[in-house]
Amino acid sequence: MLRLSWMLLFLVVASLALAQSNYYELGNSTFTPGACPSNAQCADTPISSSNNRQVATTAFVKSVASSVLSFNNIGNPQGTNTTFYYALGANASTVEANTFAPMPVAVNIKNLGVQTSVSPGAGQSYTITLRHNGANTAITCTISGAGNSSCSDTSHTVSYNATDTLDMQVISSATATGGMIASMTLQLNQQ
Repeated sequence: MLRLSWMLLFLVVASLALAQSNYYELGNSTFTPGACPSNAQCADTPISSSNNRQVATTAFVKSVASSVLSFNNIGNPQGTNTTFYYALGANASTVEANTFAPMPVAVNIKNLGVQTSVSPGAGQSYTITLRHNGANTAITCTISGAGNSSCSDTSHTVSYNATDTLDMQVISSATATGGMIASMTLQLNQQ
């Protein structure tokens, strides 16, 4: 119990330190007053977890450290012969403009990983593509056939400028298994 109390006290003090324009140096558990040194990797906003990982709904780290973007359609399963667009987090729509997420800073995105709840079925497919300002990018993968429910693209990288929009497109073929839930992740690095 005492250990938990000390951990909570540390988190409260750390939060207060960040609120006073201090910084957190990645890989170091010390909060420091003043500006981030030029040779350090720092965040100027609170880190969302104790292991220095950022999620899509939190601030970007001021460094070359990687972050993960996550997309899924929980609560809105994709049907047969449809095109869905996915926003950051858990939102999908048949109208792409409803899912655009503007990038707050320039970033490079790579390493698409996809897992679906069902396979598309024999002779059918789900095609997943990262979109940039409403257009397809080179980052894409396809899940085909019965028994397959994952794919990845680890060979392409796409650059986004600040204010460029990002979303994911998933196309299910004519008689692909309906009711599909997709979870997608991408690696993001600030430029």
